[in-house]
Amino acid sequence: MHWYYEAGVANTLFPRCYNICQSDQMHAFIDDFRLTGCLSLLKWLVDKVNDEDEDVVRSPTGTIPLKALDFAIKRCNDYISAQSHEDIDQEAEKVWSHQWDQFISWYYQIIRGEALFIRTNVPFNKYVLASKHILKKMRKYWPQIDMDGIMNLWILKPGNKSRGRGIVLMNKLEDVMAKVNPTGKPDTRYVVQKYIERPLLIHNTKFDIRQWFIVTCAQPLTLWMYRESYLRFCSQKFSLDDFHESIHLCNHAIQCKYNNCGDRDPALPTDNMWDATTFKEFLKSQGHGDAWDELIYPGMKQGLVGSLLASQEAMDRRKNSFELYGADFMIMEDFSVWLIEINSHPDMSYSTSVTTRLCRQVMEDTIKVVVDFREDKNANTGDFELAYKQRMPNCQPYLGAALSLQGTRLTTCEKKSSLNQDSKASLIAKSPMTKKKSVVHNNIGPVIVDLIEELEIQLDQELYSYYNMDSTKSRLALPATAPMKTSISDEKAETLAKSTSAITTSINKIKSPTSSRTNVQEQSANMMPKSEKPLRKNEEKVHIIKTAMRNAVKKYKRNVTTSPQVPPLPSLLTPTAKITSATTIKSKTRSFPKKQLHHKKNKVLANITDISRDQEMAWEKIIRPGIKQNLIGALLASQDNMVNRKNSFQLYGADFVVADDFSVWLLEINTNPRLHPPSSEVTAKLYPEVIEDAMKVVLDRRKNKKALCGRFECIYKQRNPFYGVNVLGQGTSLGIRGKGLFVTPKLPRDL
Repeated sequence: MHWYYEAGVANTLFPRCYNICQSDQMHAFIDDFRLTGCLSLLKWLVDKVNDEDEDVVRSPTGTIPLKALDFAIKRCNDYISAQSHEDIDQEAEKVWSHQWDQFISWYYQIIRGEALFIRTNVPFNKYVLASKHILKKMRKYWPQIDMDGIMNLWILKPGNKSRGRGIVLMNKLEDVMAKVNPTGKPDTRYVVQKYIERPLLIHNTKFDIRQWFIVTCAQPLTLWMYRESYLRFCSQKFSLDDFHESIHLCNHAIQCKYNNCGDRDPALPTDNMWDATTFKEFLKSQGHGDAWDELIYPGMKQGLVGSLLASQEAMDRRKNSFELYGADFMIMEDFSVWLIEINSHPDMSYSTSVTTRLCRQVMEDTIKVVVDFREDKNANTGDFELAYKQRMPNCQPYLGAALSLQGTRLTTCEKKSSLNQDSKASLIAKSPMTKKKSVVHNNIGPVIVDLIEELEIQLDQELYSYYNMDSTKSRLALPATAPMKTSISDEKAETLAKSTSAITTSINKIKSPTSSRTNVQEQSANMMPKSEKPLRKNEEKVHIIKTAMRNAVKKYKRNVTTSPQVPPLPSLLTPTAKITSATTIKSKTRSFPKKQLHHKKNKVLANITDISRDQEMAWEKIIRPGIKQNLIGALLASQDNMVNRKNSFQLYGADFVVADDFSVWLLEINTNPRLHPPSSEVTAKLYPEVIEDAMKVVLDRRKNKKALCGRFECIYKQRNPFYGVNVLGQGTSLGIRGKGLFVTPKLPRDL
């Protein structure tokens, strides 16, 4: 839990605990038990020498050799070296199991007072000083050293039980092993936890604190803590020499079975319960009036926050639900608060006068938190207080932009290119598509490019992959990007540009883009003289450019999902016209006015504006396709959780919201939508039609695929992959059939 530590917010003190039904946890517990025995022996030695004398721990008739202390000191030194990473360059000493067994046996005899150390001529003071030094260094790496005591006591709790049933205390490793793995009995899961041997006692009697809290949300974590709590006392005086449950288990279900001891202090309650107010008065009488408000209650709050944060990933993230828990805490002599366990479904019975008052009050205040506070944030929540509310980071929504980086390469020095030299990079820079996006490329830093512009960049790459830019003769295909020279070939290229621009001006009046492109090709073929071979070459190369761009568009359409029908961009469907128009803009011999070109560029924007104004067209073009796409995407996302059951169907009702820009947003999908009784004239008409048409789809169309479906339409049918087994269960031939892919042949150099 130290990963979730936050000063003043989350700090959980929890005794060491192991799930010994798992092998790795069992080995960790054995190592912990052995090292705790070493520390306990050293603490016993230091306490005895400080309280009494050295002669108390050794005797001429003693049976325990001093090498038991040597063994304990060495093992603690090894642990400190491992924690401080000093054992990396040196090999650790191998300790065998029989050595540990011998030491544990000596430890048992010393702690129980059955034996003493052997008195020898070796100075005994060096063992005392070494033990003090080791214990001082171990505090840094063993923070629970004060809680452990010297008895090495552990408490075993069986799983899936309550009210203290099956809980036992043990201080022998062999007893723990026999309890966990009994012979001839079914396997029982146990959790072993270090017992707090030095708790705070009230009139020499052990107690614990039951604290209620509510979790109203797991993500983000929302914790409500009750200001009132109660103490549970044991019926017998505290003692570590007796492991009986009436001395160590504070559960009321355990203590109600026993009578209180005769020499018990009369200040303790007969029903073994105090409320928090009585406990505060007792602390005040002992000179610790501020201990509850400054140490105990904040310690319980921080312990709960830390434990819930550590287990947050395992919580059930269910909305519109809550859970009431009961946590058990113990207090040390220094008023440090230790979390023992958290109970779901705590006992709320009226067992004593304290629980009769508090349990009724807790249940009433729980309704205030769960019901009243949800409707009114200023509502009274009783004694519950909001102890912790987790802050979740705000995730930025995905905008659907093409997140590609555009920029210019960083160079140390720039070489000035000559005016008469044309490279492939210069042709790309002069292309009409690149000119359109020149502002994007001039920006410094990352630039978010629109999806359409990203597609045009891909078309540029496709174009120049098909078109050989390095050939001097092939540059005639793009007359606008070629260098201005006074040569015969340039004059012919200029003649071609003029004729093409004139043709483009006349084509703008034609509505069909397909027929216009065909007419351009036919008219350009008729207008060019047959004797001019360079013009024929240009026509062939322009055809190659058109083919490359058409293939790029087809490739893009195959890789993207269908979207609402939007008027296509002229730059994507008529690349030749786009290049020609850009060429004629740059050329001084333009055959059409600027207004007509500006109108052509804003054609898509005008169409979209017309759609947004026309409600009927918006329904057919945008809203209804958006509803279909939302449903398909939602069902595909939840397909893995659907029940794959044949010969069945389900009628759903989906709720949508349409924004001002006619974007469609899916709110929820309802199973078993309401179809009776009708609530209005619209539903009175639609409900019977929906039920009748649903029967047509489920019954009639199953028998006859050509049967009418009413107003239902099949908007999506998934294509399942073929797994290679036919109906008879025989393997099929998984051969791939189709046409071969051929690379476009390169143009000969003499063309």
